[in-house]
Amino acid sequence: MAMPIETERHGEMSCQIAASEKIDQYNGTLLYKIFEIGMIAGPSVEAVSAQFRAICDMTDAGGMVRHGVIMLGYHNRAFSGDV
Repeated sequence: MAMPIETERHGEMSCQIAASEKIDQYNGTLLYKIFEIGMIAGPSVEAVSAQFRAICDMTDAGGMVRHGVIMLGYHNRAFSGDV
C-alpha cells in the first residue's frame, strides 16, 4: 500500500487513507489498535473518511468490525444481529 495521505482516529480505531494505483480511488486501511481489521475505498479522501465515521458510529452503538465484516448486535441487542 502507498504511504498514507491522512490518518483518521476514533478511540482505539483508526483509518490510514492512501491513494490507490487506480485513478480517482483512495483506500482506507481500518485498524483496531495495531491490528488490520478491514479495508474501505472511495473516490476521494473525504468519501473514505465519511465511511470511516459511519463505521465508528456503528461501533459506538454496539457493533464491531472483524475481518472486514461489520457485525451489529453480536455482543448486545443494540441491533437485530444483522451482518
